[in-house]
Amino acid sequence: DFAILVRSHVQGSIIKKALTAVGVASVQQSQQSIFCTPEAEELQRILLAIIHFTDEARLRYALLSNILGYSGDDLLDLTDQAWDRLFAAFYELHHLWDKQGFMSMFQRFLRYFTVQERLLSQLNGERHLTNVLHLGELLHQQDRRQSYAMHHLLHWLKTQRQSSGNEEAQLRLESDENLVQIVTIHKSKGLEYPLVYCPFLWADESKAAQDTLFAFHHPESSEACLEAGSSERKRWAAITKEETDAENQRLLYVALTRPRFHCSLVVVSQKKSYFSSAIAKLLWSSLNVKQLFSSKSQADPYEVCNALLNELVADQVDCMATEPLYLPEIARHYQSEKTVVHYQARQFSMRPLIMQQQMSSFSALIAHSQQPYYEYTDQAVEKDWRDGQTAKLIDYELVENEIKAANHSEVIPISDFPTGARAGSCLHEIFEHLNFSQALEKQNETIILPTLEKWGYGISEQTAALDLLQQSLYTPLNTKHQALFCLAELENTQRCNELEFYFPLTQLTIHHLRRVLLSYLPDDWHLIRQACQQLRFDDLRGFMRGFIDLIYEREGRYGIIDYKSNTLASYDQKSLHQAMAEAHYYVQYLIYCIALHRYLRHRITNYTWDKHSDGVYYLFIRGLQMNQNQAIKNNDSPLGVFFHQPSAAFIQALDEIF
Repeated sequence: DFAILVRSHVQGSIIKKALTAVGVASVQQSQQSIFCTPEAEELQRILLAIIHFTDEARLRYALLSNILGYSGDDLLDLTDQAWDRLFAAFYELHHLWDKQGFMSMFQRFLRYFTVQERLLSQLNGERHLTNVLHLGELLHQQDRRQSYAMHHLLHWLKTQRQSSGNEEAQLRLESDENLVQIVTIHKSKGLEYPLVYCPFLWADESKAAQDTLFAFHHPESSEACLEAGSSERKRWAAITKEETDAENQRLLYVALTRPRFHCSLVVVSQKKSYFSSAIAKLLWSSLNVKQLFSSKSQADPYEVCNALLNELVADQVDCMATEPLYLPEIARHYQSEKTVVHYQARQFSMRPLIMQQQMSSFSALIAHSQQPYYEYTDQAVEKDWRDGQTAKLIDYELVENEIKAANHSEVIPISDFPTGARAGSCLHEIFEHLNFSQALEKQNETIILPTLEKWGYGISEQTAALDLLQQSLYTPLNTKHQALFCLAELENTQRCNELEFYFPLTQLTIHHLRRVLLSYLPDDWHLIRQACQQLRFDDLRGFMRGFIDLIYEREGRYGIIDYKSNTLASYDQKSLHQAMAEAHYYVQYLIYCIALHRYLRHRITNYTWDKHSDGVYYLFIRGLQMNQNQAIKNNDSPLGVFFHQPSAAFIQALDEIF
């Protein structure tokens, strides 16, 4: 019997929230599309996480939705066992969707995460649950009609969210009970309600003519027109204002004629702008608003308007009444009595602390190790961990002078391609999708140029990018086991791009890692051995995670390639060693070696590292040059190429401490 009339869905949501806060049940009738609700956006995130169930970032984003109910603190407190259960649950949902269809997966999802119980326990939870179930039904219908694959159904949902939808997509009533109805004035046309409450008649829409673009009807032809900056803008703005005022008056008439027995209105008089509303013009048409709100006026607008309302009420005996609405009193803040509390540290029982498992990576591992190599003392003593004897004194001042001399030598010309993290990500993506064995010209329109545009580059950078790629694909790479080769010789079937890996860490300590590094790294790698002394990290247990740019296979051997877009003054071996030492890249590629080693020993019969490994290449692509065959024949390493073939004993020692 009770209806609340509003102008917009936003106003309706405000009223519904206020009613729910005081325990009054209500239902909001709306023509809004279900695909415009927060539940549609959240369900899209959840379905994306189910499809990509191995993507931890997408999984976290899905868990933070209102449907699943996790908070940031909840994610932080999740144990490894809890994460394993979540990964397993999303894998099961993925498998169920793939084998039995969307609805089987959706029902399992609702049960496993107790969605119904969680949503109904929330404020306005019945509305949230109705939206989720409605979306599930629409997705099921589309799945049945089209037999969509998972990605196609998700794309359909995304498309619907960007369009207005159809009648099936209109919001459903969350309950059939006898509730307070919240209805837009437009939707109430032709209907009657015993009791009507109109809280927002004072907030008419009257700003259309102030917008840069606005629509109006031509006074002569009555055609719909769009004002976009013509010389007659003021004239069209005046017409738009007239049309808006007329529409507001029509809606006011509709609102006031909906009640059968009683109608309550709210009017506001504190601001000058409120007097442009249709209800204000009806009640206070005799007022000089400009004079009332002038700086010279001593009158209180509220008192003046209230007096006029009282006069109107007095003329309508037993038909009208007026009652002031007061703002709620300022809340009183309770402050407890001040008491002095004496805190004392608990006694440590000397029990061994259990290290918490965590997900780690190369970046996290060396986060506290990024100090320049030259901060060491000029004279240093390195411990030779292989024989327990003190190694010879290394003159690091001499080493530093050699590097400075190298930096002032003839500079290798580098590409004009932009520098920075964005440029590096762009180049990595091109390498990931490029067919090395196919001519670059054939891939220019399909891969190279679209990727450049995706990262904000254009045709002006195209030539520089092609030059970098050409030099990279045809630079000869030296190897200890086979003849020279270049990237252009690798077919797509011989490549595994951006390989993601996880492997368990029992307990990695800085002491054990430094001991193994100094035992097996070549003695003449002075800068890298020195950088080992600067490694700093807390003990780790849990999992190591990362991505390898490229793993390739040649004649039964597997190698690792990592692309580096660093800009260096020179790309000879001394400069490359300096870059590898300063960024601790030697730790990165050894982690990659452990990941590859553990993978291959489970996949290849009679596997050994010496037999199946082809080493590690770090390609500093801005320094690569194709014509370096003569340098390699002279046993000189090619410019821009850092190569290392760790020994089997080195890998075994690392495998034991990881």
